[in-house]
Amino acid sequence: MAAIELTPDLLRRLARRNNFPVPDSGMVFVCIRGATPADLADNDFAPSRTIREISLDYEHMRCTFVQWKLDDGTLALFAGSTVPNRKSIDAALAGKTKANQVIPGCFRYVRGRHKGSSPSGHDAFRQNIFLPVQRTRDDGDFDLADAIDFARSAKAEEFVWDNIHAAYNDDAAKPGYSSEGCLVVCGFPSTTSGKFVERGPWKTFRRNAYDQTGGQQEFTCMLFEADEVARVAGARDGDLIQLVRYGSRGALVGQVQAALVRAGFEIGTPDDKFGRNTLIALYEFQKRLFDQLGADCVVGPETAKALGIEMPTLAGGPALGITIRPQPLMDEVIIVKPAGVDLASIPERFTIEVVRAAQASQRKWRVPASITLAQWALESAYGKRMPAGSNNPFGIKALPGQKSVAAMTKEEIGGKLVSKQEPFRVFDNLDEAFIKHAELLGTSKHYVKARMFSDDPDAFADALTGIYATDSLYGQKLKSIMRKNDLYRFDLDGAGPSVAEEPIIVFRESVASEFLQIGMSGKRVTELQLELVRLGYGVGDVDGKFGTLTRGALLEFQADNEVPATGVVDPPTQRAFEMPAERPLAPARTEATEQDLAKRGSRIIKDAGMGRIASWITAAFGALGIGNSAVVNAVGTTGPGGQAGNALLPFLVDVQRLSEAGRATTAELARLAGEAKTLREGLGSGLSPEAVQTVQQIRGLLPQEFIARFPELRQFLDAVNSAAVAKPAASNVFELLAGNLPVGGALHSVVQVLGTVGTSMIPGFGGSAAVLGLGLLGRHLANRIAAARLEDHRTGMNIAR
Repeated sequence: MAAIELTPDLLRRLARRNNFPVPDSGMVFVCIRGATPADLADNDFAPSRTIREISLDYEHMRCTFVQWKLDDGTLALFAGSTVPNRKSIDAALAGKTKANQVIPGCFRYVRGRHKGSSPSGHDAFRQNIFLPVQRTRDDGDFDLADAIDFARSAKAEEFVWDNIHAAYNDDAAKPGYSSEGCLVVCGFPSTTSGKFVERGPWKTFRRNAYDQTGGQQEFTCMLFEADEVARVAGARDGDLIQLVRYGSRGALVGQVQAALVRAGFEIGTPDDKFGRNTLIALYEFQKRLFDQLGADCVVGPETAKALGIEMPTLAGGPALGITIRPQPLMDEVIIVKPAGVDLASIPERFTIEVVRAAQASQRKWRVPASITLAQWALESAYGKRMPAGSNNPFGIKALPGQKSVAAMTKEEIGGKLVSKQEPFRVFDNLDEAFIKHAELLGTSKHYVKARMFSDDPDAFADALTGIYATDSLYGQKLKSIMRKNDLYRFDLDGAGPSVAEEPIIVFRESVASEFLQIGMSGKRVTELQLELVRLGYGVGDVDGKFGTLTRGALLEFQADNEVPATGVVDPPTQRAFEMPAERPLAPARTEATEQDLAKRGSRIIKDAGMGRIASWITAAFGALGIGNSAVVNAVGTTGPGGQAGNALLPFLVDVQRLSEAGRATTAELARLAGEAKTLREGLGSGLSPEAVQTVQQIRGLLPQEFIARFPELRQFLDAVNSAAVAKPAASNVFELLAGNLPVGGALHSVVQVLGTVGTSMIPGFGGSAAVLGLGLLGRHLANRIAAARLEDHRTGMNIAR
């Protein structure tokens, strides 16, 4: 028997390799299946302990329980068993009980009574999480040929209860222990009946956990096979590939969950926690690829490769940034050309994709391709009829808990056709539907008779009558379709082509270099962004960088097109881009106004509104020759410019009202022009010829379509042309304007820049004329910003902003 030295470092390496969470303090249980303590009588804590590998015989306790004190790094070992006893297994094979064996993983237990208040009840450790177990069905041991019991749900009332309790044998060298599947520690408990008093290793094990942990109630428990412990103990971190299994946590689990979703499996909400749903999905995935004997419920190198995941080594650090590469959902399909058959002559209303999927089903599940094709034609009217949104051409009914849609169907009851509403299963795509259809026929007990005729499609069709469908003529209809379209020619001989025949490859799944996802960049990302924009999804800047805005737009696209919202351009999403649905936008969005956005708190719209006001004030100040001193004296004084200043505010209110409306009558424009002239005369001076020339230059800078949209601008500028000479405007007028805008906003920065440029860099701009020109340009910029923001909202281009 090989000896293994257990240390806290080795246990941490085991946990890290399996991505198991280890608490920072307290006590942790570790169970090692197929190894016993080297010294059965020594249950004291020490920095290291030795175990010896030994084969299970289901009669002796040949497992080790480790209590690991995280605070001081010491270990105590106890003999016990993590497998049921022989008597329970034999009873299970005879159908008298349900013996089970917990699969390796990471679990949680809490203090509690085993078997409650029954006579044999005693203080123990009750499972506090769903435990997946194997059920033996063919022989006296547990292996990959045995099914896994996932229970009906993860609810406590439906647990397969496997607690940690006493074995009712305090000598591990002697055969016998009490377990139908529970984890048991050598020794006796103190029972409710008083028949037994606590003694042996169990007494120490329980008291250590109950009395020496500062009141700790919950205990993490990791279960390993002895051969894995030996392998990790004898290898370097760089030689050990990380694993993911039940109880694993972290980023690598998230990668596995995302890959399973892309492969068409439902796991609920991906959460980086390997729980019951993820386990079920992985088990089904492995059975599909490797059959029952390959479904070990562990994501190791082979399963990772099939999922398109690169598993890091233990030396590779945290599993971050793992590259997900696309994995074909279907096997490569190779069709053997029988004598006299032209594969180019696919029957009318059939497609090469349907033939390919049917033949892949036969290669995997031995369901004749001719049967699958005939059922596809009959059940879906050659692909034209199926429950809306189901991708279910075979009329497969949904089981409880499966995603479904309700649809009317006709059932033959007592020789009469009766219309009924039934739940039909929803598939992510047609490939998945073909796979599940073939799996149903290839594995369900209802089709045992049909499978006897896998080499005789007509007999297979007859065997489906009254089982797959209630129609008493179902088999005849299938045979009619097969004969009319000569579908038999697509049936494969056995599991594949004969070596003597030259195969013709009809379809080979192409594999892109990588699925596009967040963090990527380059030409392919640019193409994705352009396509999203074309379809009406905003991505921010089209910069070839897959960031949060691009991911947000992609998630919206996936939701609108009813494909899994993964945020990754996976196969279902790629197919959706081929025939994208028109983006649905609510009237509240498409008919929104600037006022609507302002009410909802749009900062851009509010900033633009303030920018307009500030710009009009700037323009008016410049046009009327009001410098800084006039601003200071404008309100509540009788100093220079005071009277004109008091009249200025109502004038600006009128101008702002007309600018918001976007139009003005001739009478209104004439009134404003007159008020402007009065205000000018109130200042007592006119513009110089140089100032008038500057105003004309400003007018030339404004776009003609802008002046056409706001005709009052032309009137206002015409009035300014006759203005008197004004006093020079102080440069700190710009500082006043910047102070009216929220710091950090786009227009705040713009006004500051305009002020700098206007006072120092624009030739010919001076005094109030500079203020006028910059005010008008600021107004134009504010309009453009607000219009762009409103257009983004109306077209849905403001995703994630």
